[in-house]
Amino acid sequence: MEKVKNILKFILLSLAVVGFYSITVHFTTDDVDNAKRSDNWINAREIFIPKSLSFAGENVPLKRIDVKEQLERELIVNTFYHSSTVLLLKNIDRYFSIIEPILKKNNIPDDFKYLAVAESRLSPTVVSPSGAVGLWQFLKGTAKDCKLEVNKEVDERYN
Repeated sequence: MEKVKNILKFILLSLAVVGFYSITVHFTTDDVDNAKRSDNWINAREIFIPKSLSFAGENVPLKRIDVKEQLERELIVNTFYHSSTVLLLKNIDRYFSIIEPILKKNNIPDDFKYLAVAESRLSPTVVSPSGAVGLWQFLKGTAKDCKLEVNKEVDERYN
């Protein structure tokens, strides 16, 4: 059962890095086992994806070719990028246990936790080429707009 849970976590995390930043999949392990025989899945060269996805209660427009291609690309990349995926799975419980209660307290859909996966791959010290920092990848100006302290001694974007 733990192996199935890890596979489902991997699939969910792979979906999170799509251009929409995060996508959740609503399916059962039976669906995965029967994917090749089901009309509810799209075969992307042996990478199976559901025909319908939702994020924060909104349907993801998989009929748009650009959206479908982004999803396929991210699934393929994350399927074969093992070392990064293992690190991501290692960090998921640690960071989601902090993020989930905050989202719930603020009535933000749980799906938004995957934004941190897409933005930083749950690496709190990552800095983008544009200067975005931390799990949520805030730029300095955006951080200040959100009333985060950013100066020579303190940078709350890392918090």
